[in-house]
Amino acid sequence: PGGKRMNLAITMTAESDCLPCAEGTFCPVRSANETACAPGTYNNQTEQEACTRCAAGKHQGATGQGACVDCPAGSACAEGAVAPTACSAGTMAPSAQLPACEACPGGRYQPAANATGCVACERGARCKVGASAALPCLAGTYSNAAGLGSSDQCTDCPEGAFCSTGATEQAQCSPGTVQPATKQGSCEQARTS
Repeated sequence: PGGKRMNLAITMTAESDCLPCAEGTFCPVRSANETACAPGTYNNQTEQEACTRCAAGKHQGATGQGACVDCPAGSACAEGAVAPTACSAGTMAPSAQLPACEACPGGRYQPAANATGCVACERGARCKVGASAALPCLAGTYSNAAGLGSSDQCTDCPEGAFCSTGATEQAQCSPGTVQPATKQGSCEQARTS
């Protein structure tokens, strides 16, 4: 029967002469030998016909194992994983046993792989969902707040001032220059009559 193997040390005359297959192995019907569970699978019981795939959030890289190992924080393990997959930049796995990495939320970013958290977007920048780097507020806008998720959240520069790329505050036009429009990255020379 399945889960048992032939006893090659004797002349078998009955089913009771079969030997049970050990943990970490399986024996299909009419097996002469045990077969070790493949990487990504396990068997924690004796007398089994098949091995079980590691659950999502766990992995197993060795053959013939009776259990799977928890996937570490900073990585993810899909069902049947042989090894953890490191989270890529812009994603994270804050705890162990996760089946997938999570994208950094808007207003946060992660430049490194294998991360357990994301970094707040700094002042003068914005970070969309899944960002691996902070992007500066565009010229003509500024932000003195951290954690912005989109360029729409950067503040438009007012008349009489300018805002360079990545500005954290507006800058007043210097004497002899003007800026009559909003949302500008520089001032113009004042016209004299």
